Amino acid sequence: MRNAIPFIGLILTKNGPDSMWVVKLFSFIRENHAMRYYLIDRMMISGLFALALAASGSVERMAAQEKAGGPLRSSDQAALVQKAERIVQLTRQIQTDQQELRDAEARLNQPGSEHTRALVNLQEIEADYQITSRRMAQLKSAKKNQEVAELEKTLTKQKERIRLARDRFVLALSERQILRDQIATLHEKTRKEFEELIRTTGKSDVERVSSLQVSLELDAVQLQKVKAELTNSEPGYLKIHRAYRDVDSTLRQKLDELSTLKSRKKLKEALALQVDIDALKKESRAAREQMEQARDKASGRKIYPHQPGAQATDPADICPVACAPGW
Repeated sequence: MRNAIPFIGLILTKNGPDSMWVVKLFSFIRENHAMRYYLIDRMMISGLFALALAASGSVERMAAQEKAGGPLRSSDQAALVQKAERIVQLTRQIQTDQQELRDAEARLNQPGSEHTRALVNLQEIEADYQITSRRMAQLKSAKKNQEVAELEKTLTKQKERIRLARDRFVLALSERQILRDQIATLHEKTRKEFEELIRTTGKSDVERVSSLQVSLELDAVQLQKVKAELTNSEPGYLKIHRAYRDVDSTLRQKLDELSTLKSRKKLKEALALQVDIDALKKESRAAREQMEQARDKASGRKIYPHQPGAQATDPADICPVACAPGW
């Protein structure tokens, strides 16, 4: 059966889809379902599917013409060839778009992407800055002015590094959003091409149309998923995450101050500061709940980085305060 492909191709190209040889050949194929399934798939790959489909349609059309008592008109032949050419164009375009779509989705989900590297770099620099800031507070409390002056220079350099790292991450985040837009566009484009292909083929190839219909339904589901992700975009989530991290950072700073006051036995000031800390703890819990709800709504996941034994599945889920634009 495999050797039949070149033979069919020769008959199609030499005689045309409306010749008597082709009509007889496809009349035989239509009666043999096993051969029909195999040949349709192989001819789709080899580029002969359009001519084969036209020839298959010619069987029906010429049979109708025989009953009507007249030959197939030249205008009908031209329309048939034009239809076959359009089917080939659509088939190849769909294959190209699907490959481009797979490549784009692979880039979006790539673990070592620029978005991921920029995020890790920003987290590391921010962590260094927080350590230096706490050290600075301790030196100021100890009134070590010379060391404070040296450390201020380090903090200035670290702030500049954070600014550059933040700009890099925001750029990578923007590129990621552009890639998501491209994926959504490709899904929509492929869907329309499938619809046109189904309209063009009509009922002359029920098996192929059914297969395309299944693919179309799957693409529709994927398109809705992408649209949902675009509605709950990462920058909006980062704004909520930043608010939580701001409160958490202030709370940690107050706790450090409280520890210093207790070590110096300044109990009155420590009691006053404890009131502020209690209020900040409530605010931190509320901000944390809001952040979790936003993350849950955006991704549908129930696993959060702060839970014991849990791991974040998206780098944006563990973004530091400086990730958000305008920080």
